Amino acid sequence: MADRRLDRAARIAALPALALIVMVLVLPVTMLIGPGLAAPRAVPGQMVALAGTVAISAIAAALATIAALAVAAACRTAGRRTQDLVMTVSAIPLSLSALVTAFAFILLFGRSGTVTLTLAALGCDPRGMTALFYGPAGLVLVYLHMLAPRALTTLMPVVSGLDLACFHVARSLGAGRIRAARDALWPQVAPACLAAWTLCFAVSVGSYAAALVLLGTGAPLLSVLLVAQLGDGATDTAASGQIAAVLVALCGVAAWAAAVMGARHRVSMRGRPG
Repeated sequence: MADRRLDRAARIAALPALALIVMVLVLPVTMLIGPGLAAPRAVPGQMVALAGTVAISAIAAALATIAALAVAAACRTAGRRTQDLVMTVSAIPLSLSALVTAFAFILLFGRSGTVTLTLAALGCDPRGMTALFYGPAGLVLVYLHMLAPRALTTLMPVVSGLDLACFHVARSLGAGRIRAARDALWPQVAPACLAAWTLCFAVSVGSYAAALVLLGTGAPLLSVLLVAQLGDGATDTAASGQIAAVLVALCGVAAWAAAVMGARHRVSMRGRPG
């Protein structure tokens, strides 16, 4: 009886938060997406933008997750102060907007950036690097700077609490380091890696400021296409709602896939039931 009363009280206490989520998230998203779903039509450049969004976001999220996993593994054997210092420094990019981050990279790698001018002074031709920077590769670099700290906040606690007993047992039985890490350690960190990748993917899917700065309004991204449909006096609500629906669906599919794969890894760690 006491447990039922606690559950009922918890549900009642959650009602204000649920109402707030409905008012500030569900209703606005429904009003935006509704016209696009009611009258779907072809939006020029939407398929190209969809492919570019998936490719750039997936690559940037994967690189950010790998970088964060490497940093977390390097900090695992370090002292508590070192870990706290790394987490504090990694939080600095989180306080900066994508626009500020993009301009900071332009000051480094742009046509008149510090690195570019230094290479020119050394006799190197920096035009190839500059052309590469003002393209999808440069956008992935900026996204990596933005996303890696987010992935690190997810992976650091998991890597710090790894159980190495299975790894050492596998090594004592003759398994190589790579195979032992794959069989004993990877199942422990895989769900966290998938969660970090999903978070980074969702953030990069919705980001548009850095793409506008580096690639302009012609960037092959759904978020930039959505801004173009809503900005400069444009009022194509149906087209913008359709693009918004695709963005929401992308994030939903990524979250669902990560949840399914994470559940499979957890089952493999516990052993199959029955």
